[in-house]
Amino acid sequence: MNVAVIASCYGYGIDQVKPWVNSLKQTGFKGMVFVIVYNPSDNILLEYFKSEGIFAFVAQFTGETNMATQRFINYIEVLNTDYGKEVDLVISTDIRDIVFQTDPGVWLQNNMQDYDLVATSEGIRFRHEDWNGGNLEKHFGKKRFVTHADKETLCSGIIAGKKDVIMKLFKTIYEIAFFSEDTGDFVDQVFYNIAIYEIFKEKTRIVSAGEDWVANIGTIKAIPENMPKWSTSSRCETYGYERIRKNKTYNEVLLCKIPEMKDTIVYAENGKPYSIVHQYDRYQPWKEILLEKYGGFKFAKHEDLGFYLWAYKNVESADYILGKLRESYPKADLVISSDNGESFEEVAIKHSAKKYIHGTKSHGPSSKSLESGRYGWTVNEANLWLARLYEACKEIQNDWVMLMEEDILVKQQFTFPANDIIMIPKIHNPISNAGLDWIKSVGGNISYPWYSAGGGSIINKHKFIEAYEKNIDSFVENYERIYEESMKQGAAGWGWNDSIIAVLMYSVNATISVDLPIIESGNEEDNAAIIHKFKKHYRTT
Repeated sequence: MNVAVIASCYGYGIDQVKPWVNSLKQTGFKGMVFVIVYNPSDNILLEYFKSEGIFAFVAQFTGETNMATQRFINYIEVLNTDYGKEVDLVISTDIRDIVFQTDPGVWLQNNMQDYDLVATSEGIRFRHEDWNGGNLEKHFGKKRFVTHADKETLCSGIIAGKKDVIMKLFKTIYEIAFFSEDTGDFVDQVFYNIAIYEIFKEKTRIVSAGEDWVANIGTIKAIPENMPKWSTSSRCETYGYERIRKNKTYNEVLLCKIPEMKDTIVYAENGKPYSIVHQYDRYQPWKEILLEKYGGFKFAKHEDLGFYLWAYKNVESADYILGKLRESYPKADLVISSDNGESFEEVAIKHSAKKYIHGTKSHGPSSKSLESGRYGWTVNEANLWLARLYEACKEIQNDWVMLMEEDILVKQQFTFPANDIIMIPKIHNPISNAGLDWIKSVGGNISYPWYSAGGGSIINKHKFIEAYEKNIDSFVENYERIYEESMKQGAAGWGWNDSIIAVLMYSVNATISVDLPIIESGNEEDNAAIIHKFKKHYRTT
């Protein structure tokens, strides 16, 4: 039987898809491979797929649903083309966070049995997993949550089956979105689970998480290893971690054994290598191993990292976070800059800052600009902020610099991808067309037309210095024009540190990853190397 693997990507560059491509090739997979590229800004990614023997299709994001939901209706369109005419079996997968260890087509043909569809369990039930259970009730009500509470959550990131039936499933997933609370919410998995359990159940083989089909690392490795007692507040009326678990830990309600890795291979409970490893980026030790194996990535070491804290009023908070920082990074270079607020000189001395910059002018936003309703920095404020960062980068001897604020708590040493910009994961804010046009005008690369959040971000100081020295004059000259056009387009992030750093560094072809080991929780007890929004000693006024 002819097998096809199909996936989609939106806003990714070659680095984000390379592990998926390389690992599938290494399994010896002989079937067809289709990828839909949404809203490409150039042909770089399309040419890369073509060079790898992959059929790439261009589509536009319509906004009627979330992108994760729209992909399924576009998959039907691809499979209905002449390219899909000879396909019998289809495996749809995510692309950024998946690697293949064995030929998925061979596994599917050997294990499908008499079913039309194959679904993969996440090894946990709806009542025990906050995201799945909470979103099911949010979008479809208490009654439906109770109906599904003791069923295994199924991952929409990998769906397989006979072409004619899987296309019907894809259509159903898409249509269910329009009966939900919010068609644009990122909950395609909820729609998929309803489709399987209420419509396609008799046609579907649900493969347990302990079998060697798919390892969903997020639920069967990352949480049980890192956060076995982890809980969050209730998302809805019925659902809540502590009450529904009845004081059991996550590990006690897990439906499979926690997988192990031996010699860079992830093994299932049945002793065989998983065919597909999904969400490997959620477990840092394995992420680094698999990215090096399949993507050729390198990771920077903790001794390569220096720190730049730009502060305003929160002296007590700065003192606390720097004290914690020095426990893990006692010798790293540190520069502190005061934004025309309180003096941080004593804090700088106490924590062995290499340099302290006491601002006499604010890099804002100023009260005048706020009163006028302006969102974001003026050109003078942005220019001043960049100049201070440039001064800090020239002073710091480490190759990478973390941009700290008074609510960034670094709890332990960590490694990170050796990219030029490493930002907070799962946040993709669009750069306006005006910003992209400026990047292109100075010879930059716009294959990743996004930026993420700035607090805790890491930059390659050499790339930033290059970008600053080469393009700061042009950047400043075009700043207000880009700001005005960005506001008209609705790309309202323009004017803050995260967007201007990304745009300036893209102008010299900086690489980016959104793999920062950070949690946006503010909770010091959470198991993460970096905690953002840490407000324990923070004054809000």
